[in-house]
Amino acid sequence: GLFGVLGSIAKHVLPHVVPVIAEKL
Repeated sequence: GLFGVLGSIAKHVLPHVVPVIAEKL
């Protein structure tokens, strides 16, 4: 369902987003 798609996207996006957020903090 929709949550499955969002979860799949999150798994691909989070590894790229987390380092950027960590640098800003």
